[in-house]
Amino acid sequence: MKNHIKITLIVLVVSIVIGGIASAASNLTVALNGHSITLLKNDKYQVGNKMVPAVVKQNGTTYIAVNLVSQLFEATNSFDAKTNTLSFTSYKKNKDDIEIAQLQMQVNLLNQRISKLRASNIASEGWLEYHSKHYNLLYTAEYKQDVEKVARIFDHAYEVSVKEFKNLLPQVDSILNNEFYPIDIYLHPTTNDRVTEGDAYNGANGGAEAMTSEIHILTPSAYQKKGSTIEGWEYDDNFRYYLYTHEYIHSPQHILQEQYRNTPGWYPENQPKWMVEGLAEYLAYKGSDTYKKKLDFWKPEILRNPQNHVMIYKDSMTVQTPYVGGFLFTAFLYEQYGSKKYETFLTSGKLTMEQAFTETYGSFEKVNIDWQKWLKQ
Repeated sequence: MKNHIKITLIVLVVSIVIGGIASAASNLTVALNGHSITLLKNDKYQVGNKMVPAVVKQNGTTYIAVNLVSQLFEATNSFDAKTNTLSFTSYKKNKDDIEIAQLQMQVNLLNQRISKLRASNIASEGWLEYHSKHYNLLYTAEYKQDVEKVARIFDHAYEVSVKEFKNLLPQVDSILNNEFYPIDIYLHPTTNDRVTEGDAYNGANGGAEAMTSEIHILTPSAYQKKGSTIEGWEYDDNFRYYLYTHEYIHSPQHILQEQYRNTPGWYPENQPKWMVEGLAEYLAYKGSDTYKKKLDFWKPEILRNPQNHVMIYKDSMTVQTPYVGGFLFTAFLYEQYGSKKYETFLTSGKLTMEQAFTETYGSFEKVNIDWQKWLKQ
């Protein structure tokens, strides 16, 4: 813990008396917790303030009010006449260290109690748990065979998240699923209102300092393969690989959004849905063979029917389909201008998305020209 305390010393006279000991009017060294400065005899240093001086001049001698300085430093003091060194050793740091240790102990005890309560609730609801360093899988006994397969996918999702969010969230590799940012993944044995063969969701509760992510997916063996994606592709292992990765990526997104919430700028308060879903979709598919297939499938459709997906105007833009238009436009921004530009866009201090966009990429009209060319590639 740093000690930022202003020293008030005046060394101008023939002798300095410290605690009744007179020293030669040479340079005086003042040290605090091992860090020292040398005060030249003709230099001026101010201690305390005008109302409470720490130096008293009397009968041609300057007296340093050592006890007062000690109180300011919250420190003990000693003087070495041989080296002309006045030393202060702060006891405030020791007090702070003790208080911090006590608080950490209380936090650890609280975390233990929360963990026990959570485990009890999970067991009472019939869930079994597989714990990984980067997530917790909750599953039912009849689908235990899915755990290993699903774990491999979420291990991959973690690696993608660390790689893609490291610049904006430097601690991402250590905070995902730590005690303050747990990630619970529920492998549902049946569909419900929000979990189907084609749909999953990631719900976050908390704020910048602590947040729980709950990911809800249909466990692979419960798929009946009765439907297909909007591209007409089957709900197979390949589809689930990207669906699960997409949902995990929302976890670092949630944390990033909360940590930027109180900083100047448009993000995340004015972030449209297409940016959230478009980025998660893009990062999930990025670099894969299926990524190219999706681009080849959707580029012609957007060229034919831009009003159904992405429209760019003189001073703004609209995206009607977050998972399609949002995905394509995010892919365009990354491929055309690079990831660094996208990060600059997110962290811009401008108050609206439109202002941040033009500050980063130029006019909407210019971007639209690049967008049309990219769609035709």
